[in-house]
Amino acid sequence: MNDLLFGVDPEEVSVPALVWAADEAARRRLRLRLVVAVPPVHDRLRYDALGHRTALRIRAESALADVEELVRRLRGPLPATSELVDGAPATVLLARAAGADLVVVGSRRLGRAAELLGENSVVVPLTARAPCPVVVVRAPEHTEVHPPPSWSAWTAANRARRPSRSPSTRRACARHG
Repeated sequence: MNDLLFGVDPEEVSVPALVWAADEAARRRLRLRLVVAVPPVHDRLRYDALGHRTALRIRAESALADVEELVRRLRGPLPATSELVDGAPATVLLARAAGADLVVVGSRRLGRAAELLGENSVVVPLTARAPCPVVVVRAPEHTEVHPPPSWSAWTAANRARRPSRSPSTRRACARHG
C-alpha cells in the first residue's frame, strides 16, 4: 500500500487530474505511481498491426515522459515511479489498484454509450470494481485550464530545447505562452 495510482492517458494527458494527484500524494505522503497502458491492437489488418502497435507504444512512452517531467517540476522530491504496461487500460489499472490506497484518473468526457461500451473506457469499469477509492477529475467546463506557474515556466523553458511530445502538451504550450 502507501501508493497513489495515477492512470496516464496517452491520448490526452489530463493536467488537472495530474496536478490533483501529485498534490494529494504529497499531502498524504504517498508514493505516486504513474501507469500507462498500451491497449492491444486487433482492429487492424495483420500487416498494419505492428506499425500501429509501435505508434501506440511511442505515444505512451512520450506521454509518460511528459508526465514524469511535470511531476518533477510541480512537486520536486515527491517519491514517484512509472510503468508502461501492455493491456487494456481498465484491466491494467484494476490489477494495480489492488496495491494502492487511491486511484486517480482524468475524464475525457465520453458520452454514456462510449463510456459503457468503449473498449478503452476506464472510468466505469474502474469505479465499479476497484478495491480502493477512485477519484475522477474532470477539466472545468467552458473555461480555460490554467496550470500552476511552474508548468508555464517549464513549457517556456523547454520549448526552445525540444518540440512538445504529446498533443496535450502542445495544446498547453500554445495556450500558456
